[in-house]
Amino acid sequence: MLLRNRLSVFSCVSLLIVACGLFWAFSYRENLLQVEFGRSAAHQQGSLWSKIVDGAILSLTDKIWLLREDKDLIDALEKQDTKAIHTAARKIARGAITENNYFDRIEIYQYDGQLAYTSEASYFPSPLINKDQLFFLETGVRKRFSGASATSNRQTFIAFAVPLLTDAEKSPVVVVAVRIERLLDELSELQKSKTFLINRRGRYLTGQDEALWQDIRDKVEFSTSAEERIALGNQMFGVTSNPVYGFSDQVGYVVSAQDISKSFHSFARFEQIIFAGAISFLICSALGLWFYIRRSLSPLEGVIGVLSGVSEGDFSKHLEQPNSNDEVAEISNAIVKLRNDLMRLDRMTRSRRNRSQRQAQVIREQMTQLAETLDTEARDQILGDLHRIEERLNADTALTENEDVKAASELAVVTLTLTSLKERIHQQHGTLQSTISELEDALKSKTAYLSLQQELDIAGRVQLAMLPEQLPPSERLSISGLMVPAKDVGGDFYDFFYLDDDRLAVVVADVSGKGVPAALFMAIARSIMRAIAPRFANPSDCIAALNDALCQNNSEELFVTMFYGILHLTSGTFTYCNAGHNPPYHLPSGSSTCSPIPGTGDMALGVMDAMPYSNASFDIKSGDRVFLFTDGVNEATNPKQEEFGTDRLEATLSSAFKDVSSLQENVVSTVKTFADGAPQADDITCVTFEYRKPQQG
Repeated sequence: MLLRNRLSVFSCVSLLIVACGLFWAFSYRENLLQVEFGRSAAHQQGSLWSKIVDGAILSLTDKIWLLREDKDLIDALEKQDTKAIHTAARKIARGAITENNYFDRIEIYQYDGQLAYTSEASYFPSPLINKDQLFFLETGVRKRFSGASATSNRQTFIAFAVPLLTDAEKSPVVVVAVRIERLLDELSELQKSKTFLINRRGRYLTGQDEALWQDIRDKVEFSTSAEERIALGNQMFGVTSNPVYGFSDQVGYVVSAQDISKSFHSFARFEQIIFAGAISFLICSALGLWFYIRRSLSPLEGVIGVLSGVSEGDFSKHLEQPNSNDEVAEISNAIVKLRNDLMRLDRMTRSRRNRSQRQAQVIREQMTQLAETLDTEARDQILGDLHRIEERLNADTALTENEDVKAASELAVVTLTLTSLKERIHQQHGTLQSTISELEDALKSKTAYLSLQQELDIAGRVQLAMLPEQLPPSERLSISGLMVPAKDVGGDFYDFFYLDDDRLAVVVADVSGKGVPAALFMAIARSIMRAIAPRFANPSDCIAALNDALCQNNSEELFVTMFYGILHLTSGTFTYCNAGHNPPYHLPSGSSTCSPIPGTGDMALGVMDAMPYSNASFDIKSGDRVFLFTDGVNEATNPKQEEFGTDRLEATLSSAFKDVSSLQENVVSTVKTFADGAPQADDITCVTFEYRKPQQG
């Protein structure tokens, strides 16, 4: 852009900035005035509304003597004569409401707080005062209540409530009120506006123009303390709102909407005229500046032409010597001297350029040979970088005829390629070192994993070897156990063994947690159980002793749930203790139903020592079966995260099975089918036995 144009643009921009600053200051001032005016209008409405409400309450206070000094009403209330109260109150209402229009509503409450009379013509009158406020007035805690009161049928009044008797400990209460529409009409007439009463949720209660409120309700901000301007089509409304308070809290807002369209549009037209005048002034000022600057700088056009030719290597252009002796003449002489110096410089640089091009070509060929010594990927990257750099620099130098620039570009190709080659070699070396380190770490991790896996396999086999062997065949008993660990080692275990010739011990337990810690805790619990069980005659004593032993040195704070039962083979009595475990199921012989065995309500083992445990027992008939299990059965989940649950378990147990082994195998198979490939989250353990009572005689 020419200098004269830049000066013109700068001058115009400066004028524009000044004009914008003045316009902003004017607009800001107008906004401040508008905000201040809005606050003043809102404050004025609030003050006016307060005066109107205070006047209404004062009028109600002045007329309350009509009820306080009515002897017939006082006597009727003291006698609690309902008929007399109505007669006296209707007489007062006829004069105060119908004839003189002092009140719009009267309510009288007896000593016990019951509504004795209301002037509201309704089968279900809606009171103006609540029970708490009524209590405060009856007992003399409060001398009066005044303010707005909204009824359940959406009627709003300005009410005044006082005790009827001023010198009694407990007094009847009288409430007088006028409709709030009177006050809204008075406010509307004074402000020449539309007024509305709105509840706290913005719902229209009453006013002059409900349709207007429905149009502006979504644009009104009740929290603001200034006048809002709301546009509806071609109309503009100034809207102010003030809170309306009741006996104890706020009941809504009084909103005034004043049509200010005429003044608003007049001011808008004035602003448009001012804006158009400012734009016209800016345009005229810009044109004048441009004409003046163009005329002042026109002698420099010849100088600019010579400089342009010299910059492009064209020394054929000549500059006419000006006749003046001013700054333009000095610039012309300096340009002629510069042209002669540049012509000598051009001859000197031609020989240097040819020498630099030959050197760059040799270096580029040597770099290409060096790149061939790298691996295939690194070599391709180096050659690709070289090719891209040459293309980019060729594109840049094609835009200029300056030979010095072209020679510098050749050297730039060499420099950038050497830098890229260095980075590629360092990167390849780092990649190789990283790969070697990763291979060494992977080999160590694989060795450790194989060793750990072997140890877990051994631990799993040892744990399964701890499970009891099948008991010798017996005419009185068939028993079988099955465990499917969720991991290599599990925290469930089961056991069954003879305490003596007539008693069989059956144990199923589940240790909290998973993996190796749970398996070790299981081994400890099973070993102690095996050692101490023969010493106790009933399950609860044995469980209590086992609990005390497990609580010692339990630093990991593990616990175990356990079901321990003793079956008396002669009598069929099954005595048991359930320490926080899932209740087993009793499957009666010849029946397709099953029922859970009631628990004993005892705590899990390992939680707290010296805990008492209790026994329970029931008789098992010949052919009955008992199914014991852990929560890995009923809490198994499928891919939809649905649990197998007790309903499905009971349905499976209710089916007919040939023997106890096939029963529990079918349960495990049903659980796995339900899981549908979902990972097993917990160990699955179950024990089933069938009792056959010996024949008598």
